[in-house]
Amino acid sequence: MKREILKRSLSLVLAFGLVFSLGGNIVSAQTIQEPEIIITESDEDSIADIDKEISEHDSEDKTNEELETIELLDETSNETIDDVEVTVIENNESQVASQKLVQGEGFTYDETTNTLTITASTRDYTSSTGNQRPYNDYKTSTEKIVVNGDANTVIGSYAFYQFTNLKEVEIKTCGNIGDRAFGQCSSLQSIKIGTCGDFETYAFQNCRALTSVEIGTCGDFADDDVFGTASSLSSFVITGSCENIPEKFLYSTETLTTLSINQCGDIGKRAFNDCTGLTSVTINECGDIGTESFANSVTDISIGTCGDIAAYAFVKSANLSSGGSLKSLSIGSCGSIGTNAFSYLKTVEIGKCDTIGKQAFFYTSGLKSVTIENCSSIDNNAFMSAGAPIEELTLENCIIEESAFYMAKITNLTLRNISSIEDAAFQSSTIETLHLDGIESLGDGVFAGVMD
Repeated sequence: MKREILKRSLSLVLAFGLVFSLGGNIVSAQTIQEPEIIITESDEDSIADIDKEISEHDSEDKTNEELETIELLDETSNETIDDVEVTVIENNESQVASQKLVQGEGFTYDETTNTLTITASTRDYTSSTGNQRPYNDYKTSTEKIVVNGDANTVIGSYAFYQFTNLKEVEIKTCGNIGDRAFGQCSSLQSIKIGTCGDFETYAFQNCRALTSVEIGTCGDFADDDVFGTASSLSSFVITGSCENIPEKFLYSTETLTTLSINQCGDIGKRAFNDCTGLTSVTINECGDIGTESFANSVTDISIGTCGDIAAYAFVKSANLSSGGSLKSLSIGSCGSIGTNAFSYLKTVEIGKCDTIGKQAFFYTSGLKSVTIENCSSIDNNAFMSAGAPIEELTLENCIIEESAFYMAKITNLTLRNISSIEDAAFQSSTIETLHLDGIESLGDGVFAGVMD
């Protein structure tokens, strides 16, 4: 027995409907009644199956359309474009991501971070041909430059001249940095270099906002104008090595407070003269230190190994009697120490040196502690009138020349393994306690007029 569960009657009335014969003549006009449709209970499952199949088919069509859209976008993303808008389908939600990466000749530019990345050598330009730079459109918008090259990747003259919004330079590896390559980048604050070649003149000239320079390994600095007019520079660090540091390199940079050099060649005359904000200097290894290199600058200096220390290296020759700012000196090993190299020191520690020259520590009336472990020769008047007094003076393995400590003030003096003490070496000095051990040769009047 069949139970009627649904009764659906559809009628379509064609008012004055026309029925045509095969020949095209009008046969009749009539009302057409669609037959009544009865669906029984036994047909219900079949209808449900059909509905499910239709639904799955529609879903599959939709998925295929989405996959085709993604494949089309993937093909598009391989192209070089200025601005690509990508629609990502995930969990039935649309997420829009913008990729703004411009690729050009030897560079890429990220418009999201305003970062210009250099991957090949730049050409040399001038102030009038800078508009020919392939990346010149980004001159005023670039905030960071990254150079990711090798030892043959040269940064040419005027390469980034007057990039006025540039704040940071990061050079991983490059060759030479040309004349005015970063000149007049007035907003530049930080420079970090892994490895580079030589710095040409004016390479970073007139970067007045520059506060920090960190260099791993580099070649030569052309002259004192490499960082010319860096009037805000507070920190200069070389973590690896460099060649010579030229004369007047950072002369009178009053804002400089930190100077650390792992290894360098010679330090030229007046290289850090009048850096009045500089309190502490650490140099692991260097060549010769030139005249007035640190005059009127540093309070404490520590040098691992150096070459010769020139006359007046740490004091102004024209103003010797007024002394300088240096109070503490520590040298592991050095060559010779020149005339009047130091004045107004309080503490001196020298592991090994070749020669301490005439009046090297003259005008050190405030000197309190001196330790010299190995010195070939301490010359005439080297410590004349020194001492406030010198509370501890220990000398080992050296030759003490004539009048070396004339009129010095010493509380405790220890001399060990001294091959020779020449005439009048300590004449007219004030010595409270004297310890002698292993003196090979003693001249005339060594301690003449000594008061205790």
